[in-house]
Amino acid sequence: MTSVIDAIRKDEATNNNLGYLDGLRGICCFLVVIEHCINFYKPDIRFTELEGFAGMIRRVVSLSPLNFIYSGDISVAIFFILSGFVLSLKFNKTKNYEYIVSGVVKRYPRIMFPVAASMLFMFFILLLSDKFIGHNFWSGAWDSFLFIFNQIMVEIPFTHNALTNYPLWTISYELFGSFLVFAILAIFGTSKYRIYFYLIVMAYFFASLENVYYTLFIFGVIICDLTKGGNFTISPGLRLILFVVGLFLATTPFPRDNVIPHGGFYIYLELFKAYNYVQVSRYLEIIGSMILFASLVGSTLSIKMLTTPLMRFLGKISFPLYLTHATIIYVISFVLKSKYGEVGFSMFLAASLLTVCISIPVAIFFERYIDMPSIKLSNKVGKLLCK
Repeated sequence: MTSVIDAIRKDEATNNNLGYLDGLRGICCFLVVIEHCINFYKPDIRFTELEGFAGMIRRVVSLSPLNFIYSGDISVAIFFILSGFVLSLKFNKTKNYEYIVSGVVKRYPRIMFPVAASMLFMFFILLLSDKFIGHNFWSGAWDSFLFIFNQIMVEIPFTHNALTNYPLWTISYELFGSFLVFAILAIFGTSKYRIYFYLIVMAYFFASLENVYYTLFIFGVIICDLTKGGNFTISPGLRLILFVVGLFLATTPFPRDNVIPHGGFYIYLELFKAYNYVQVSRYLEIIGSMILFASLVGSTLSIKMLTTPLMRFLGKISFPLYLTHATIIYVISFVLKSKYGEVGFSMFLAASLLTVCISIPVAIFFERYIDMPSIKLSNKVGKLLCK
């Protein structure tokens, strides 16, 4: 995942106020932070088999579209669609291949400079926590640094492996997906049959569970092309239907321990018992996210709600927040578990609030001194190599 704010700002005045898409990305990033707080501080918030009132509330949320409040997978899907949409925006409007060449050249440094900085931030913060609060996260400073360096240079950009900075599993998809976008634009982008070619490529990736996320990038290209950069005018009634259907499918519960696989609003999934539930839930999530995104494109209500000062602020810091919040969660989680053992709901709320209160200033710092300079640097690299 990478920030789209630099591309969006240039088009706000002339292209239907595309700043609302950055607001969308900001709220999605915030939901990812909430999900990770639950995963580390109190995972039983999702458990559906608990007794009593607490169990009933959990089932109401988990087995209905209300679970979007802690479903980070939807946010990741939206991130990928946004990338496809924004990366193809300039070319779709101009058909100028210079935007493709420049995009290819800039993409790696644009993403990986902030990623590398976030990994070094994690290394030093956890090294300090090892020393002062007995975290014992690293086995040794030098060996751990080499471990982090390998992740920066190899594992994060080129593999889909589990990572120390766990949200960064999306970065390899982001890089490959970005280059896929540029490739299909270069090959098919000026053809009058391009949408059909895009659909064929999209169907190819959709047929593979391992590579299904690339479907989202291509969908972003298609929706950008068909709507001429976001000018999607449909009736409010149809838009509402798309939103409800998209949210319903996108919130299909992913299989987790202590969570009922079929129930509540999703009892219909009993029909697919003969199939692999992981695959069924993932495909429904992908389809739902695409429908959900389509319902928001060009929506007057979306533009109004997602361009408030708060949404713009969240959009501005979203990429740095995504990169750095895991470090904060690691430290707070260790303190909670070592000092309090079992975490109650009030303690969970306090820890989550503390996470947000620390993560946001860190993200502001990163946005100003890491993210924005990386945008400027990647732009200079693009201009230098594309002369």
